[in-house]
Amino acid sequence: NVLRDKGTLGARFGSTIFLSLIYSLVFFQIGSQDPADSKLVDRESYDMQSHAGALTMLGISGMFGSAQPLLLTFAAERPVFIRESSSNMYGTLPYFLSKTAIELPLLAAQVTVQWLVAYWVMGMQGNFWL
Repeated sequence: NVLRDKGTLGARFGSTIFLSLIYSLVFFQIGSQDPADSKLVDRESYDMQSHAGALTMLGISGMFGSAQPLLLTFAAERPVFIRESSSNMYGTLPYFLSKTAIELPLLAAQVTVQWLVAYWVMGMQGNFWL
């Protein structure tokens, strides 16, 4: 259902990109050490707390952005799950494990898109893939 529903898939990635851009613009070039890179950040009073705040905000938004669509699908699929579970087709544990296994590649892609947007806008340093 995840890949067949193009509207929901587009909304997931669209909201991820939109929110990543907002968070990135709030912390614009916060990771850059070059004073010429940013006119919005005062490099004289730069502290590690700003950098850690940007990373924390991205982490929290990534967790909630990944969990929210998954939690919303459980309510929509509840009648089907109850019908098939009462028919002894499968139990609760196999349902949740298979649902999680199907969602993991999509969640990995969603978080990667979020970090791709935020990495360069926030001016982070280091190797992106490590």
